[in-house]
Amino acid sequence: MYRTMVTYLRRVNCILSAGRNWMQLRWIAPSQHCFYFKGILQHHWETMNIIHGQWGDGRMKTYVLSHFSALHWLLSHRDPRVGNNAPYLDVPVSSDAPDSQVVEELWWTIGLEGPLDFLVIGDGAFRRSSAVRPHRCSQDIPPGSLIPIACRAHGAEMLVCCPELAFLQICQAVDTLAAIYFGMCVCSDFRFDSFALGGVVFRSEGGHAIASQNSIARYLDRSDGLKGAKRARLALRHVRDHARSPKECALGMMFCLPARLGGFDLGDPSFNEMVRVFDGSDRRGKPRYSIRYPDIAIRSTSRKGERRMVFLDYDPASTHSGMEKMMLDSRRRNDMATIRDVPHFTITSDDAMSFEYLEKLADRMRRLLGRRSRPLLRGAKDSAESREVLLRTQERRRLLWLRFVVRSFDSVLADYACANLANARM
Repeated sequence: MYRTMVTYLRRVNCILSAGRNWMQLRWIAPSQHCFYFKGILQHHWETMNIIHGQWGDGRMKTYVLSHFSALHWLLSHRDPRVGNNAPYLDVPVSSDAPDSQVVEELWWTIGLEGPLDFLVIGDGAFRRSSAVRPHRCSQDIPPGSLIPIACRAHGAEMLVCCPELAFLQICQAVDTLAAIYFGMCVCSDFRFDSFALGGVVFRSEGGHAIASQNSIARYLDRSDGLKGAKRARLALRHVRDHARSPKECALGMMFCLPARLGGFDLGDPSFNEMVRVFDGSDRRGKPRYSIRYPDIAIRSTSRKGERRMVFLDYDPASTHSGMEKMMLDSRRRNDMATIRDVPHFTITSDDAMSFEYLEKLADRMRRLLGRRSRPLLRGAKDSAESREVLLRTQERRRLLWLRFVVRSFDSVLADYACANLANARM
């Protein structure tokens, strides 16, 4: 703020010097100079007050986008840290929750709709309304947790919580299953784009992902003791990097999470891993290879101790894109088939809407991977106790499918954000 004031005063001084020279060139009488100086000073004093937000102490209002709104903004925009826009090393002394008039300006400037989450630091104004979800910051957050972003609202400075802090804040308000889902999205390589086919694009700037499993782990080490850190660590065990759509995140959870969390427990997943496939021979007869990226690769150890793997692709448009798309899908499956002993499966959007089909597909992959059926039963499969265990497991799997596979990211985010607001008002 001090640098901003000094820079602005220097500019005013330059303008006054230019005005003095202009008046001398125009042969304005010295007795009239005071009126011109008064007009110039009054104009720039009013401008400075507008820029700095209020007429009294000249302090610019600071607003910090946090929690679900911060995650949504980060997943919908290019990484603001790429380039010269470094995070603030010092946390502001105070930040406010905006009033309804300012929120209307912020909706337009940050490109989000609906209620927004704001972090209130220090003695900042705590305003709650239908458009604002304020969160009082009662604990110290690590330096570098806030990132400045562009803001065109008058007298406002806009910051957004870094992805690691946003994930930690979300873990304060959701269960472990939702924390895993949002953690997968934080560590993903996609960015929402309403003009793109399917609504998502590959994030090409910087290191692709806005965060990673390792960066979140390092942040948790620096913020040990903060609320939500325990759940964040539990969720982080199951989070994987480099998913390229929310649906990939949900399918990876469904097939690979432990049965107690609602998954089929098929093995360890990885997203969009580089794989070399045979691509014919060159003129000298030497084998030639090309690169493919299966959406999900699942690795597991069979009952005989063998390491096995299956590939899984989510293809939402293949059933509705005509013969050309079907031909490309067929060629991709043929490419994957050249990898010895690695089966390849494709799931369409219609397949993902059927729990019974996904259940059968999971059983096929389990057999190919040589894994035992989960959960492990203590008694006979037909006993009353075993049937009850299997029924509860199936209910958990169906609930995970309904919460994350069937629904879009926006609807999942909105439901948890609204639930968080309801709990805050209780």
